[in-house]
Amino acid sequence: MAVYDSWTLLEGTVCQVDKDLRQISLPSTLSKLVEGFMVEISLKPVVLITLDPSQYGFIAGSSTTFALISMFHHWLSTTGRH
Repeated sequence: MAVYDSWTLLEGTVCQVDKDLRQISLPSTLSKLVEGFMVEISLKPVVLITLDPSQYGFIAGSSTTFALISMFHHWLSTTGRH
């Protein structure tokens, strides 16, 4: 028996999907642009100031390499090997 044969064995009625769906409202392009500017201008600088300077994750311009260099430098300075 093929897959499509089992579809014909359905007992009962098929419900109307159109009744259960609602329209999707998407924000306009202008509102997305304004939201992006607001985050860049007002929110992002405040968040970056309050973060620990040794925070490397999810910060633009930082990388795993910077985190590893900082960690290696910390290890060497605490063991007395500069």
